[in-house]
Amino acid sequence: MQSQILVVEDQVMVQDALCLYMDTCDDFNSVGCESKADALALIAENGAYDLVLLDLQLPDATTVTDHLDVITANAGKPVALLSGSARKEDVSVALKIGMKGYLSKKMRASDFMDAVHQLVNGKNYLVEDTEVAVATPKAEQLLKTLSKMEQQVLTLMKLGMSNVQISVELNVRQNHVARCVTTIYRKIGVRTRLQAVTLMHF
Repeated sequence: MQSQILVVEDQVMVQDALCLYMDTCDDFNSVGCESKADALALIAENGAYDLVLLDLQLPDATTVTDHLDVITANAGKPVALLSGSARKEDVSVALKIGMKGYLSKKMRASDFMDAVHQLVNGKNYLVEDTEVAVATPKAEQLLKTLSKMEQQVLTLMKLGMSNVQISVELNVRQNHVARCVTTIYRKIGVRTRLQAVTLMHF
């Protein structure tokens, strides 16, 4: 039975080349799309893919944590970062939020195919790249960048409290809580409450 692979890449020539190359292997059947929204629609329509390769920079997803809902939608099946120039921080965060590896667009074709086989078979894969940190950052390390108040706010966010509920719990103004939340997002590199709570879950 063929493994179903989704390539999410907004450079259509790159997308087509990857799909055509993978389809030369009888084990794979690949399909491509150009945005996160399209990827979510395809997963909703067809079910989870055996592997999703996600370009780091998409029109509607410009940071690693923007891809969190694709990871969730793919229901535990592997999702890997695809990029020609990922920073070590990007790769580390990708692993932290549940991606299974990092593939470079600069890889040799044979190495790329080996990586796809490993990912489909349930193994993690990180391209050999001296600029990539293979260690996943610990949430505790990011926590150290937050003030005591920001840590308290984040703890209550993880309990599912709204800004209003947090302001009551900590006996501070709601606008102060809102500023803390904004600062937390900036310091740990996320954009939404869900991303913050997922990234900082420990």
